[in-house]
Amino acid sequence: MMTTTQRLAFFLVLFLFVLAPLARAAENTSDPIRSREDAQKAYEHANALYGEQEFARALEEYQRIYRAGFGTREVLANAGNAAYHEGDVGRAVLAYHRALRVDPGYQQARENLERIQPATNTPEGQGVGTLAARWFRATPAWGWFLLAEALFVWCLAAGIIAVRSAPGTEKRSAWTSRTAAALILAVAGFGAVLLHDHLQHDEGDAVVVEDRAVTRLGPGEEFFEQLELPAGTVATIKGVPRNGWVQIVLRDGSSGYIQTTALERI
Repeated sequence: MMTTTQRLAFFLVLFLFVLAPLARAAENTSDPIRSREDAQKAYEHANALYGEQEFARALEEYQRIYRAGFGTREVLANAGNAAYHEGDVGRAVLAYHRALRVDPGYQQARENLERIQPATNTPEGQGVGTLAARWFRATPAWGWFLLAEALFVWCLAAGIIAVRSAPGTEKRSAWTSRTAAALILAVAGFGAVLLHDHLQHDEGDAVVVEDRAVTRLGPGEEFFEQLELPAGTVATIKGVPRNGWVQIVLRDGSSGYIQTTALERI
């Protein structure tokens, strides 16, 4: 039989190691967010936590709202503020970028982002290749389509004019050459459309959320190190991940491979 002291000790141990953690878990488990009303309540709760300087808990609540599909620009900007107060520059930059994706004209998020983002987000490379790549990405797909159509019509018209103006065999030769040129240019133009679509949709912007993340020459620890990136570095993902690694391109045009755990998509 257990004595009274032993029973007290048993219940104390039970409370400390079983009941107390369960109680804390129950306290931290919030109701699921299924509607705008739920999101508004969670947002007010997160703001209250932020006001009490419970920045980590406030950040968790803002992120929960975002994951539920109710990430307004205010929710995301506040998440960036909470992350910054927690010293998590990477997730602060990520949240501000997400806020600007919701509303590109949101000045508060833009100003905060400009104040805290690392120097790696400022493009320094101004080489011809880098400028050409930026110009190519900046041109919308419909622009390339119209260019292809214009070239095709121009070459076709030139071929028709040549047929009418040139006699005999020269007519056929001119018609054949200009038609072939029109087809080649049209195919090249449509190829540019497809390539542009690939660049726009198969890649994606991401933020480095781990401080001093290292890029390497190839997808693995066995490859040489290249750069040590600060948290908050924005990069463009190239291709698909392989064995936990993915290729990225920085704003200055430099590229390398980084572990996928160090990145979060915007």
